[in-house]
Amino acid sequence: MDEAVKVTADEFISFLVEKCSGSKCAGCGGESFKTISSAEHGAWLFSVDTTNAPGFHLPTYAINCANCGWVRHHVAFRVEDWVKKQREKLTKLSPEAGSDD
Repeated sequence: MDEAVKVTADEFISFLVEKCSGSKCAGCGGESFKTISSAEHGAWLFSVDTTNAPGFHLPTYAINCANCGWVRHHVAFRVEDWVKKQREKLTKLSPEAGSDD
């Protein structure tokens, strides 16, 4: 991505609802997940180092199963691209939503 997008927990949840609705935990089959986020920082952005390509990092957002704790990651650029498109739709529907006034 050309510029960083700060993704809120609510935006990440909306992404998950649209893209992964009805998914279950790979560990226990549970259907309840929690975002890994905070009010101050929004959805936490993780950076996973690769071992076979030194210097390459894979940014991800994650959720965890409310039952067993299994952590599931989603590639950041997919989430951020979706969030940018949603924000653009909102701005087109309500131009004043994008202003600083």
